[in-house]
Amino acid sequence: MTNFSPYHSLAVEVTDWTAKAVAQAILNSGKSQLRISEETGVPRPTLRRKLKAATAFNWAELILLAEATGVHPSTFTPESFRKPKPTA
Repeated sequence: MTNFSPYHSLAVEVTDWTAKAVAQAILNSGKSQLRISEETGVPRPTLRRKLKAATAFNWAELILLAEATGVHPSTFTPESFRKPKPTA
């Protein structure tokens, strides 16, 4: 029996959420996965595996993916992790 930390399920959820956000950004960009792979330097098999949420994207990959898809990197951060803007 494997004992997972209390944060394991959160990590899985974030990995899944991020994969979906990246997939949507790629779709919205109108570029193929192959082109995104070429522009970012993320090997296509790695990109496909991460889009299936089999493994998590790292920060460097997310920045490159944001640039290639034309979105802000915060697009790949779940809303609940974003710092709220101060109110005046």
